[in-house]
Amino acid sequence: MDDRKLYDFTVEELERMIQNIVERSIAKIETEKPKSEKSLISTKEAMKLFDTDRKTLYNWRRQGLLPYRKMGKKIYMKAIDIDKVMKETMSNFN
Repeated sequence: MDDRKLYDFTVEELERMIQNIVERSIAKIETEKPKSEKSLISTKEAMKLFDTDRKTLYNWRRQGLLPYRKMGKKIYMKAIDIDKVMKETMSNFN
């Protein structure tokens, strides 16, 4: 049996839902920011802190939107840079 459900939303309702999700994510970011805005965080920490997935972070890096540093085999980013990209993305929905 297929458990998928379909919902009927207007464009305005969908935009409001997306905006609410982004606003909650930004609020979460504000309360859980690392001690120093210049501190580097790993991809795994960024995924948890910013409630996003690895592919989104990868796409932002690939598109040149998100600066990063590679140390050995690990990739690190500044939380403030991720915050900036998320806020810019949010402003595109308004």
